[in-house]
Amino acid sequence: MKKLWLLLLCSSLSLHAQKKEGLKRQIKKIYQEALTQGKSYDWLDHLTNQIGGRLSGSLNAERAVKWAKEELGALPLDSVWLQAVMVPKWVRGTFEYANIESSPGNTINVNICALGGSIATPSVGIRANVIEVKHIDDLAKLGKEKIKGKIVFFNRPMQADLVNTFKAYGGAVDQRYSGAAEAAKYGALAVIVRSLNFRLDDYPHTGVMSYGDLPINKRIPAAAISTNHAELLSSMIALNPKLRFFIKQNCKKILMQSPLSKLLKMLKSSDLKIRDKPMKRELEMKKRKLERLKPRNSQREIKINSHRIRELLRLTLSNSKKI
Repeated sequence: MKKLWLLLLCSSLSLHAQKKEGLKRQIKKIYQEALTQGKSYDWLDHLTNQIGGRLSGSLNAERAVKWAKEELGALPLDSVWLQAVMVPKWVRGTFEYANIESSPGNTINVNICALGGSIATPSVGIRANVIEVKHIDDLAKLGKEKIKGKIVFFNRPMQADLVNTFKAYGGAVDQRYSGAAEAAKYGALAVIVRSLNFRLDDYPHTGVMSYGDLPINKRIPAAAISTNHAELLSSMIALNPKLRFFIKQNCKKILMQSPLSKLLKMLKSSDLKIRDKPMKRELEMKKRKLERLKPRNSQREIKINSHRIRELLRLTLSNSKKI
């Protein structure tokens, strides 16, 4: 009996080793194919340089999905199709306008750009006093009493002495992404954020922002201001804390149906071509066993074995996706 168990154990280990080696060969083949015949950089080049920016709901997003469907259709996939879904579409609208009012009638125009996802100002714009902060934590220190009814100006520059420039970006992006949501909690009317840019120039740098779970009626407009004008605004606030800032933007977000916004691809389990030989042999043995069972077994037994084969196919497909 012990010899039988030992034989079964050795057979099991041998089969496991064969599967492992087969999987290694399959993974190596995928790497070789990707490194020698890969098209990833060509695809990336086309997507970024020939199609360009792809905001959801935009014409370029539609072009990108059509192109991706054509590319995937040329690959040995069993099925590639498009599925209609609802997507948010943010529209910038007409050019934003802002100025600094040092005294009644004395204004200086400044360059701003609405942050992606921001709401609009009222049609007449917003004019209010400005309070400058460096960090989101400063809002809690100032409190609602000093912020309510004002425009919050986030003026924390990126850290220029970091070798990893993306770390410098990451250290300043919170004010752009969450600044409006946080300032709104203290009664701010709008938010102006220093552009995330090392250079001092006149070009406002927009980017995505989020209101989190803030109710729609509590949300406030948010815009980026160029680094040169951020420096100007900061120096003017230091000289005259009572100056006022005017901002006007009419961006909006709508929900629209896009038939091309979700691209799906599928390998059908019934047509799956398994290249791993031990796994393929095991699947074929299961199929032959089911065929032998059909004439003499009950429908329930056949159903159970069919389920096992489907499960094996599912696991095989899952392993293929992991690879």
